[in-house]
Amino acid sequence: MTNAEYMAVIAAAVHNLLKPHGYRKKGIIFARSFETAIALIGLQSSQASTANSLRATVNIAVWLPRLAPIRRGIPDRPTIWASHYRVRLGHLMPEQDDKWWTCASYDAAHQAAGEIRSAIATFALPALDEVSSESSVLAFWKAGHHGGLTEHERARNLSRLEAFLGGTL
Repeated sequence: MTNAEYMAVIAAAVHNLLKPHGYRKKGIIFARSFETAIALIGLQSSQASTANSLRATVNIAVWLPRLAPIRRGIPDRPTIWASHYRVRLGHLMPEQDDKWWTCASYDAAHQAAGEIRSAIATFALPALDEVSSESSVLAFWKAGHHGGLTEHERARNLSRLEAFLGGTL
């Protein structure tokens, strides 16, 4: 199998988990719209992957449309890297470390798919539920949490979101 085929096995397992939760699939990114936020779960292949082996991880993010940059009158689309909360799945797991799965066989791809699916269900979905609105992200930032942002990004976004919300929270 090729690394693309291994990724397809993982993506199918993740899609089967997330679809009943309201996530839509586009490539290897899964998105769910909430009232004031968009949750993103994305599969990522490492540069260390080869034609016949895959090294993959999972990125978790929340995009706040109200804070999206506007270019030429059009708001940017949600991306994991520009999201207002972003963390690797491994950091939500008990080990709290960057977690990568390696697949070099059909069996390894299915094992990785099962582990990733289980970790998303156990750790990512509950974490995303905690930051699935502007008000919950605001409270997260006010508590001093960064969610993958630098301190400067957190402070800037906190100030902007408070201004948008007019101190109503």
